[in-house]
Parts: sequence; structure tokens; C-alpha cells
Amino acid sequence: MRNGVVVGLAAGIMLLGLVVPPSSSAQGKKPAGRVPAKQAAPAQPEPAKAEPANTVLATVGGQPITEDDLEAYLNQFPSAIRQRYASQGARLNILKSLVQWRLFALEAEAQGLHKDAKVKAQIDGTREKILAREYRSKMTQAQASVDEAEARKYYDAHRSEFHSPEQVSARHILLKSREEADRLLQEVRRGGDFVNLARKYSTGPSAPKGGDLGWFGRGKMVPEFEETVFKLKPGEVSDIVKTQFGYHIIKLEKRRPAVDKNFDEVKESIRTRLQRSKERDLLKEQEAALEKKYEVKIFTERVQPAAQQGAAPNPEEAAKKFLEALKKGSAQGGGNGQSGSQPSNPFLDALRRAKERKEKEQSDKE
Repeated sequence: MRNGVVVGLAAGIMLLGLVVPPSSSAQGKKPAGRVPAKQAAPAQPEPAKAEPANTVLATVGGQPITEDDLEAYLNQFPSAIRQRYASQGARLNILKSLVQWRLFALEAEAQGLHKDAKVKAQIDGTREKILAREYRSKMTQAQASVDEAEARKYYDAHRSEFHSPEQVSARHILLKSREEADRLLQEVRRGGDFVNLARKYSTGPSAPKGGDLGWFGRGKMVPEFEETVFKLKPGEVSDIVKTQFGYHIIKLEKRRPAVDKNFDEVKESIRTRLQRSKERDLLKEQEAALEKKYEVKIFTERVQPAAQQGAAPNPEEAAKKFLEALKKGSAQGGGNGQSGSQPSNPFLDALRRAKERKEKEQSDKE
């Protein structure tokens, strides 16, 4: 299997970089003469810069597997996954996999598998996906880029999106009766551990976590609860608050003030968001244009639902057919005097009893 186009181009460029321009001594000598005083000496061409070598990491059947091949394989994956294969040992394992695939691919071609209709269809399908992916990438990179000025314009027009409202972190003890709430509040005020009391007595779903409600902003709790908690200071415990859920004792843990994120904090996320939006619009427009350029026909009526392969048969129907076949076989065997000598089969007996129960249930309903 030959290397890909990219590898071929890289090899070609490398070879071109190794071509050294002929020296002036090889071009024939000109007659000696003076250079006019006012005439500058001709500029000497800079030496050609050789392209960095594409290191050959392995050969299989005389065909190279290069550093570019290894990178091309790894570049299919997200950066988080590529980082797992940064070590020499990990990259060597990948290289060994590439060698194995090359071996099998060469032998497959030697046996003519690439001419098989199914294999050829898969190869053609993969080719289409690669071409489509590269075309989309090239098109969007050229036309869907977002610069800092565009991101700033969006930021200025949508400041509210980058405003984080005030938030609080609180705990509470929820109780069913006012009397129990009064008793526990007095215990808290005497220095009782709020977390342990919440775990022991609270009826709310946060009880196992010591009444911890986490961080929340305005509009997340019922009005009576919200009004009280946002007036508290960190470490302060409220009086009893009655809501539709019962009686609450609230303790404010921490408070976060409202914050407006500055442009530098959010500019990359804005650029990513705008770029994706542009890409979606661009791809939609391009698809519509290409549908006009290349006639598209979709025969909806020809698309049929997939047949259910290996669907499990109805157990009652299967048992019924099996028993009918069994009776038929017994009748035929009975004539030969063989049925009486066959041992009892617990599985068949169970099927027979199930059939009898089903028949009895049906007769009872009738």
C-alpha cells in the first residue's frame, strides 16, 4: 500500500530541498574584465534551505513508515488523547501497530482483496469521508474565522451574558412542626453543631449532607426562604422561616458578590462560539449551492426499515409448535412401540404444563 498524498508531497519537497544550485565555476568562465566602478556586483543567490527530513521510523516490504505517518495517525484524535502517547514507549507501540496494519494490508493486496466489491465499497466510502472532511475544514478555516475585533463587538453588545449574579452557599434544617423548630433553634443558639443536627433531624433531601444546599442565586428558592438567606451574613443563623415545605432554620455559609467578566477572560470562548455559528451557516449555504451544482434525488419511498435479524420468537408460540411436533413424533413412534420406552424430559414436561395452564386460563375466561 503506497503512502498517502501528503507523505508523497513531503518526500518530493524534501528531494527538491536537497538539489543544490550549480556553482558559478561549472557554468563556464567569462572573459576577465574590470567591473565598472558604479555598477554593483550581482547579488549572489541565497543557498537553498533544505526541508527538515521526514524521518523513516520503519520499513515494511521496502516501503517506509515515517514520522509524518505516525503524526498523521495521532492527529486523528483530540489533543487530550494524543497527550497520552507523548512518551517514547507509547509512540513505539503505535508504530508497531502501523507496521502490523501495513503487513496485513500488503498481504491483502497480494491476495487481491482490494478488488472485492465489499472491500472496494468500504475503501471508496472512506475516501469520500476524508475528502469531505478536508474540504469542509479548508472552507471553514478560510471563511469562518473570527478576529478579536469581532469578538469584542459581540462582547460589548451582550454584556449581560457575561454577568455572574450574586450567589450564596447555605445549609438548612427543615422540620414539620413549629415546636420542634423552636427546640432545635435554641439548641443551635447554645452552640449545637448545625451539620450534625441537620443530619439527625432535618426532613429535607439535603439532610445526609448536613443540610448543605450548595451555591445558588436569586430565583432558585421559594420567596420566603430567598428573602431571608440573602439578608444573612456568613456564619449567621436565621430565625424560623415558614414556607410551603415546613419550618426552616437557615445558616449562611459563604457569599459571592456579583461579577462582570472582563473581555480577556471570555474572548476565546466568544471566538469559538461565533466561529461555530459561522461554520454552521456556511456549511448550510454551501450544501444548498452544491445541491444545485450536482443534482440530488432522494427516493424516500425506497427507504425501508431494517429487518429485525434474529428476533426472539414468541415463547408460547414456540412451545405450542414444539409440543405439536412432539405429539406427532410420539404418535409415529407409538406405532413402533418406542414411545413407552423414552425417559421423561423435565424440560418438555415443564413446557407441557405451561401449555395446559394457558389452555385452562383461556377456558376459565370463556
